[in-house]
Amino acid sequence: MEYLEALRKTFPNTSTLAYYSSIGQHVMLNNINEEELPQLLGDILSVENIKKKKTITHELKHWKDQHTTLSGIYSLILFYNAINIRLKND
Repeated sequence: MEYLEALRKTFPNTSTLAYYSSIGQHVMLNNINEEELPQLLGDILSVENIKKKKTITHELKHWKDQHTTLSGIYSLILFYNAINIRLKND
């Protein structure tokens, strides 16, 4: 989190709409709340919804890449092997 705060100070006029966490393996949607999601999926012609759908699609591509490509799966294997090694050393 400190890293993100440092980035915000470096680029103060920007905000993160969404991001994919490769460690947590989840997509965080900063501008879309749970109540908006059904409306977003239903009203496909709204300009604002199209912008938000582009963001969701972009982040979901990162998730799909990590779970379906050889390089993505390999990175998951390395990550979980590192966690297991660290846990065994304690």
